[in-house]
Amino acid sequence: MRDKNNNNTAQKSTDKDIIKHTLTHFHWYLTPFAITLDKIQTNELSKQLDKTDINFIWCDIDHAKTLGFPKTMLKVLSQ
Repeated sequence: MRDKNNNNTAQKSTDKDIIKHTLTHFHWYLTPFAITLDKIQTNELSKQLDKTDINFIWCDIDHAKTLGFPKTMLKVLSQ
């Protein structure tokens, strides 16, 4: 993503950011990727999602942690 000055707003992940989650027969290695959106980008994304059958809400990280996500997603939010 880029801001209005064409600066990259995505945060790069490092090896220490990788989350390992073990399931019964395999491992997931998840790399969190943070993107900061301005109001224009958020509105445009909302418009595009409204055109689909995707049910979504915007919330901050503290609220997201109260929504009953799986343990792996809570690990991602904690970083």
